[in-house]
Amino acid sequence: LVGSEMCIRDRWEAGRRRISLWVMLRRALSQERSELGDLLKALVRPTGARQIVDILGQLATIDGELDQAERQLIQTFADHWQIALDWQAIHDHQLANASLRLRSLSQAVTSYLELNPPKDQARQLADLSVLIIRADGKITLEEEITLAETSNQLNSYVHGSNAEYHYVN
Repeated sequence: LVGSEMCIRDRWEAGRRRISLWVMLRRALSQERSELGDLLKALVRPTGARQIVDILGQLATIDGELDQAERQLIQTFADHWQIALDWQAIHDHQLANASLRLRSLSQAVTSYLELNPPKDQARQLADLSVLIIRADGKITLEEEITLAETSNQLNSYVHGSNAEYHYVN
C-alpha cells in the first residue's frame, strides 16, 4: 500500500508541475467568479460610499441652491457605487437655514471619519469637495467658508490630528 501511495503521489505531483501558475490561477478564478465579482465591487466601492454621497449632496446645497452640474456630479458617483439617492433629503437640506446646513455637513463629515476610511480616500474626498463646490461655476461666501471647514476636518484626519471645528454664523 505504501508503494502504491508513493506512485499515485508522484504522478499527481508530476501532473501538477506541468500546469503553470497562471493556468492554476485562471482555473481558480473561473471557479470563484461570483465571489470575485463581490470582491471587485468591494474594492471599487469606497468605505462609507453612502456617507460620501450624502456629504456631496450637502456640499452642493450649502449655498441654498442645487445646480444641474452639481446634481449630475452627485448622480455620477451614486450610479457608479450603485447607491439610490434620496433627492428629497437633499432638497430638505437645501431649504434649511445656512447655519443648520453647515452644522449638518460638519456632522456628516465627522460621521464619515468615524468609519476610519483610508487616508488616501479622505484626501480624495477633500479634492472632490473642491470639485463639487466649483461645479456650478461660482463660489459664494458660504461655499468658501464651508470648503475651508470641510478641508480642515479632512486634512486633519489625513495628518493624524484632531480638527477644531468652528461654527460660523
